[in-house]
Amino acid sequence: MSFYSRIIDLQKLSLAWDRVRKNKPACGVDNVTWEMFEENKKTELKQLNISLTEHSYTVMPVKMVTLYKGDKLRQIALYCMRDKVVQQSIAGELVKIYDRIFSDCIYAYRPGKSALAALEIVMQKIQNGEYGYALKLDIENFFDTISIDRLIHLLEYHIKEEDLLELVRMVCNAPSISDTGQLVKKQQGIYQGSAIAPILSNVYLAEFDRKMEEECSFYIRYSDDMLVLGKDRQDLGEILSMAALLLEKAGLCLNQSKTVILPVEEGFDFLGYHFDKKGKAIPAKAEAGLAERLENIWLAEKAGMLQQKLKKGAAILEGWEQYFKEDRRIASIYEFAVVTYMMQNKEVDISTLERYRKSVKNDNLEICLYLYQFWQKSSSRKMMLYEMEDFQDIAELDQDVEIGHVYLGELLEFYDRLIAEETEEVLVNLMQIYSDAGAFNKAAAFMDKISRFHISYGPPDKPVIPRELNKEDRKEGMEAVQFSKGQMQVYMENFVGREDTYVIQEVGRSGRQSYVQMMEPLTEEVLQRHFSGECTVGTYVQRNNNTAHFMVIDIDVSKKVLLGRREKRISYTHT
Repeated sequence: MSFYSRIIDLQKLSLAWDRVRKNKPACGVDNVTWEMFEENKKTELKQLNISLTEHSYTVMPVKMVTLYKGDKLRQIALYCMRDKVVQQSIAGELVKIYDRIFSDCIYAYRPGKSALAALEIVMQKIQNGEYGYALKLDIENFFDTISIDRLIHLLEYHIKEEDLLELVRMVCNAPSISDTGQLVKKQQGIYQGSAIAPILSNVYLAEFDRKMEEECSFYIRYSDDMLVLGKDRQDLGEILSMAALLLEKAGLCLNQSKTVILPVEEGFDFLGYHFDKKGKAIPAKAEAGLAERLENIWLAEKAGMLQQKLKKGAAILEGWEQYFKEDRRIASIYEFAVVTYMMQNKEVDISTLERYRKSVKNDNLEICLYLYQFWQKSSSRKMMLYEMEDFQDIAELDQDVEIGHVYLGELLEFYDRLIAEETEEVLVNLMQIYSDAGAFNKAAAFMDKISRFHISYGPPDKPVIPRELNKEDRKEGMEAVQFSKGQMQVYMENFVGREDTYVIQEVGRSGRQSYVQMMEPLTEEVLQRHFSGECTVGTYVQRNNNTAHFMVIDIDVSKKVLLGRREKRISYTHT
């Protein structure tokens, strides 16, 4: 049975389609999706078999798409489903012919070979200490500069069937569709994205590989990335000159910016890893690339598509973890969100996740709400609060203050309201609760947020405390802040409504606070006792004449702190 007959066999075409379908590929110029082809596969494959048998098959034009890989553009060819099937069937037969002929130093696109296997061998050679220098070789625009005529000539050494050679040429010479909709003839090169490109690229460099293997102590190639290890720089310099001449004969040239000789001691990058005498490690550039790819998902996708973003992120992270198997820390909030998505329906060590979560910062509201719900399902109320505080940029404040159970529930309630609508009332309540809980710096932060609702400000009467509050500050009652008689009068004018009565705070057995009305005038002496921390006093907003001053102040000793920290004095009143 001829090679061509095997390729066009209906059963082989069916097996080829199964391999194509697994990748769920994008559609070509005919807009036939893989789902549509699968639904009618019997008819599609039968028609394909007939056209190949009658030699009436023609390749449809190729749709070109641009992908961004870091700061580089990469053109990928999208073939129609029928053409993908033919390519896959051809590739399967070519592998059977050529794999036993290829040099063992080729690790790309071969059964039983992989990038990870190549990395393992390189690491072993480096750790043995046998080689002191590394020569990195890279072919410039490899796939795009392959000569199709030379490729067909190379295939003729092992393939004598003209119909198979013409089929390969037809696939390689398929025109592409330009942005304006015009057909662009293929002059040279093979399209990246075709199922046949990997095996053809190995065929094209087979002679080069055999020569390099003969002349080098250690040579390895993965696609167009090549590595030579040697004992001294001079030997590798000679290898470099030889490689350049061999590639020139094949119509190829080295990428000078990526071709370099380096001491192993200084380290070098190969196939995404960094190597030195200690072995291999993940380069910082690769880490940054992962973080950028995950962040770009949230920047590129439409709002409200959270599940789609998480799913895409999971696919990226799974591929990363299959390649980079070394332990590493979670580097961004986007990666953490994807990790929690991947761990759904699995047993999770919450304490470990909590530790990882606190190592990254979040300023994305969508992720904040997603993680808030994640912690809610995990019954971790403290982490629910942490998500809200981190988004509000106050999580690092008052870390020595333990928020009690009663205050925790109240804070979560008002954060729920804050997410629904940011109002001054909600901000004031959050400030009040933090003050009650002794988290004065967080309360002060919310007081700053409240200030946006005020219209005018005056200069402060007294310098403020330029530091965070600590345990010692609270213990001493913040005695550094003192109010003069003039400042007390300003306070009475701006914040006191009814001067004939006030309330004083009491704490019950349950720890809950209540307020008892005192039917007597509010004096400066009473307020001074409040500011010194002897008691907690509250004033009424509404006056006897039904006018009111807006009051942004809570009614405990923390007011001494908050007023002391303010740089602006509120002077807005309303009726």
